[in-house]
Amino acid sequence: MKVREDMHNASSIAGMAFTNSSLGIVHSMAHKIGGEFGVTHGLANAILLPYIVEYNRKGNRKYDQMEAQLGISDLLQALKNLNQSVGIPLSFKEVSEVEISEERFNQVLDRMSKNAFADPCTLTNPRTTSPQDIKEIYKAAFLGTTAKNV
Repeated sequence: MKVREDMHNASSIAGMAFTNSSLGIVHSMAHKIGGEFGVTHGLANAILLPYIVEYNRKGNRKYDQMEAQLGISDLLQALKNLNQSVGIPLSFKEVSEVEISEERFNQVLDRMSKNAFADPCTLTNPRTTSPQDIKEIYKAAFLGTTAKNV
């Protein structure tokens, strides 16, 4: 019971922190793909994070600073390696917990992108974005391609 209480308290404190800081488009996009397909929020965030880092990196030196502090040369690759090491797929087409067909994904892509753009977490993203940019990131994350050109 003590461990359950501690986990509940930790979860509640984390929730309060998230609510007070907002979280950028990684959470905006995870909220919407989770709502459309039932992908758990943590899994959606983990899959999206490398693509969002790649997108947000343009014009942002903070990722260089993070790499220096962590002693790594490529944050994007480190995130992908971490995901693979714990069994997280690198794209949404590889997700096995729910079925996400490419046809259904493409049917909801425009709506999902607009809704993610309208999510309150989008306001605190370090890079100004658009529904079209979000759409391109979703496509990259679904197919497992790059978001470098977005």
